[in-house]
Amino acid sequence: MRRGCSPMKNRWILLKVVTGITFAVLPSLGGDCESLGQLTLPATTLTAAQAVPAGSFSPPTGTPLKNLPSFCRVAGMIKPSNDSHIQFEIWMPSSGWNGKFQGIGNGGFAGAIEYNGLADAVQHGYAAASTDTGKLLIHLWCRSPVEFSGCREVARQ
Repeated sequence: MRRGCSPMKNRWILLKVVTGITFAVLPSLGGDCESLGQLTLPATTLTAAQAVPAGSFSPPTGTPLKNLPSFCRVAGMIKPSNDSHIQFEIWMPSSGWNGKFQGIGNGGFAGAIEYNGLADAVQHGYAAASTDTGKLLIHLWCRSPVEFSGCREVARQ
């Protein structure tokens, strides 16, 4: 079995980062989305902080999403342990925030950020976040030609 942070500890770290960015920053955002990219957070690397204009948005994977309001997009990676790599995106409406946060799940052994869910949430005024739950890297690691301890346990999750 792999050593490092427990899945529960990883979830708490992820929850702290996502809610910290959303609730500490969103009320005072004031149109300065890009400055979020300079935040320093424990075990976290921010890879994007961009103001996205209203209209369509092409996510890194998938098809373009249409009819979106303007929003602030923050993307990054959380690495609470040496063997962890959790990618995330947080979308926050530039205006018309309903004061609520929506966590977007991706179900089962999913290893992808749910862009359609983020789009739906921001269209309805929610600040929202989605992660790959760290499963994308684990999925690729377990498909390696070399057998690694822990892959059977991960597959059963």
